[in-house]
Amino acid sequence: MAILPEPTWGEPTKSYGEQSALCITRPAPHVVTGLILQLLRAHFSDPDNIVDPKLKGFIWTDDDTTGHTINSKVKIEPSYKFDAATVEQRPSILVRRGEFISNEFALTNGSAAYMSDNGNYEGKVKQVKLTGQHSIEVCGHSAMEADRLSEEVFFRMLEYKSVIEQDLKFSHFEVKVLKGLQKIEEGNEHWKASIDIRWAFIYSWRVVALAPILKKVGQIFNIE
Repeated sequence: MAILPEPTWGEPTKSYGEQSALCITRPAPHVVTGLILQLLRAHFSDPDNIVDPKLKGFIWTDDDTTGHTINSKVKIEPSYKFDAATVEQRPSILVRRGEFISNEFALTNGSAAYMSDNGNYEGKVKQVKLTGQHSIEVCGHSAMEADRLSEEVFFRMLEYKSVIEQDLKFSHFEVKVLKGLQKIEEGNEHWKASIDIRWAFIYSWRVVALAPILKKVGQIFNIE
């Protein structure tokens, strides 16, 4: 946990509890997007990581955008970087953020008094369960290409599940479903398969009245 007093927001001055492997106290959706991207890029960067022998030629590398050349054999990007022209040249794996939802606990609305070690009242602690959704969209030139690539991604993310939960302190990280193939029209005929992911964590913060009339607000947040 870190305390950040308003209205001036400084660096955390005290740490409570265990932080995630990324040294963060709240894995916001854009962080999870980056995590999924990095895991998939690492997987496809080495043919020894790829299980399906038919896919060992689909190696991801950083494209040389300055020279307008395409080195990577598969495009792995956030969905907002989708380029229809790129799909014509190579398959794509796109990570799309879905809903991010706050759910209050039924018991006392997730609110409780915070007491110091000597028994003094030091504000009120609030907790909510935050749930997020992501989808991984795999686009290929043929139904077979999209099917085999999406299966490779599905099983890899499934195998990462327990490590992600442990290192990022999620209450759960679920690789829910590999959806059926869909035909898409982007220039020539292409196919797409999507993988749905759900994740959640407990977000905590403490509200402290620092003055009796004109109050400042302090926040302490943590993941359990």
